[in-house]
Amino acid sequence: MALTVNSKMKDLLENPETKAVLEKHMGDLLKDPRMKAGFSFPLKMLFKMAPKGIVPPGAAEAIEADLNKLAGV
Repeated sequence: MALTVNSKMKDLLENPETKAVLEKHMGDLLKDPRMKAGFSFPLKMLFKMAPKGIVPPGAAEAIEADLNKLAGV
């Protein structure tokens, strides 16, 4: 099963390849203790729920593009 922005954050972080994509684009944001509250949500939903300015500009699109490459989309 391919992991995408519609996958749960927990699943993305458990996979070394997709975790590397998230670390590349989100950096220290992944270490924020509040992130643990969102582990059961799809990444795309977390982007929508995040307060303005939390997700770096362009990060959502870049993450989606990288995840699609890994999935062969």
